[in-house]
Amino acid sequence: MESSEHKFCIIVGAGMCGIALAAELVTRSILRSDEFEIFEAQADYGGVWQANNYPGAACDVVSHCYSVSFHLNPKWSRLYAPRDEIQQYYSRMAKHHKLDRSTRLNTSVISAHWNENTLLWTVMYTANAVVSAQFKGAIWHTANWKHDYDLTGKRVAIISTGPSTAQLIPYIQPIVKKLILYQRSPTYVLPRGDVPIPKTWIAIFTWFPFMLWLYHTYLCLRKEGTKSKYYSGTDEQSVSRARALAHLEDQVADPVLRAKLFPHHEFGCKRPLVLDNYYPVLCQPNVELITDKPVRITEKSIISQPVTSMPKSKMAKELANEPAGSYGIENAAPQAAPLESDIDVLIWGTGFDMRDMGANFAAYGIGGVKLADLWGEDPAAYYGVVTHKFPNFFIMFGPNSGAPWANLCTMFEVQAKYNAQMIKHLKLKNSKLVGQRYALMVEENVQRKFNDWIQANMGPLSIVSPNCSNYYINSKGHITFNWPFHGYYYRWCLRKPNFKDYVTFQRKI
Repeated sequence: MESSEHKFCIIVGAGMCGIALAAELVTRSILRSDEFEIFEAQADYGGVWQANNYPGAACDVVSHCYSVSFHLNPKWSRLYAPRDEIQQYYSRMAKHHKLDRSTRLNTSVISAHWNENTLLWTVMYTANAVVSAQFKGAIWHTANWKHDYDLTGKRVAIISTGPSTAQLIPYIQPIVKKLILYQRSPTYVLPRGDVPIPKTWIAIFTWFPFMLWLYHTYLCLRKEGTKSKYYSGTDEQSVSRARALAHLEDQVADPVLRAKLFPHHEFGCKRPLVLDNYYPVLCQPNVELITDKPVRITEKSIISQPVTSMPKSKMAKELANEPAGSYGIENAAPQAAPLESDIDVLIWGTGFDMRDMGANFAAYGIGGVKLADLWGEDPAAYYGVVTHKFPNFFIMFGPNSGAPWANLCTMFEVQAKYNAQMIKHLKLKNSKLVGQRYALMVEENVQRKFNDWIQANMGPLSIVSPNCSNYYINSKGHITFNWPFHGYYYRWCLRKPNFKDYVTFQRKI
């Protein structure tokens, strides 16, 4: 869509990151509501929590920790909040800060082009496209759940046994005729121990907000304390592994099924599941766990076959219209006869492709370089918030700004505060210039030194251990997801911008 409308700031996405940044801009009076705009592809606020509305969707982080400190919720109903509560939490936060005045829902950004002459970004946006599939039965992704489709008595296949699938299947297994799960590799599962929040707690947190803040802070620090269990050879890692295997032993009596569910990698190689009702569902008579790789989808079935190897270099796209993050096969050598399973419904539970950090929309920086091409499979940024060749382009949840031991909401909050300071700086500088426009960009050498420092301090993380395959590490051996230190050190590093690390531009207007 073309428009001559000018905004000082465009925020792409109204998930937790976009809401946190917009709230900072409004709360600190950096921008008025008419000076920025939020583009959100979904019909409401919440990001992944708006998109993922499949039965059983919930968070695997304790509710009072999975919050931003400036908008804590005293009324979480359970220790681990269900999806609806989380989505409503972010929707209420957006409305509390009156972000609806600045938001375009059901609108996707398709491209952003940097103009080196005007020092402005030109943003193109449109409605979402609908993707079709060749499978003749019902087919959808867990992130686009069909609530109007009755699964009763159906033969249902789900590709992947990741967190979405693991949360979903206890809610559909009792009503389906047959449930077939395709597992690429098992992961560790820890007990959840979910319980309702006592009404007395809710009352105390409501009437004494400081107690709520103390509890939130305690939970975040406790989570930070789990860092060592994600490193190879530590006692904490051994304890966590033993706890997960004991959970498997307690809940799965069948030795054949238990062997299929036994992880052959170190604890921490992949994010562990935190569930009490996953293993019991797999033991039900109408559930089949298939560890062969799907090789072909027909009009009414899935054909799978054991393979000798699965190349790590790339995921082959041999399945019809598979979503990002799904697995195919490449040059597979058969070990046994193929297995064909008749199905009525195919559900993709493949989650989101965390490796394609620059592919959410087409962003073109200095010299017309495309961010997705510049990053490729080796994305690099400066503290995960800015990247060279993209002036006035601020990132939330960029490369090397996540960690399983850090509270992501806290990391997002830190990034929102930093980016808000950068936007404030830009507005102040531009307001003082007469007949000129100002922009800034991180220096290439600064960014390179930062990433060398990050990679050098990773340590013996279990994500690089033998038999470990995940999206945290690329083919060059670079870890592109993890921040290697504690979250509170990240907060310290980004407490305020160091403008000596940036190169500036000025143009006449």
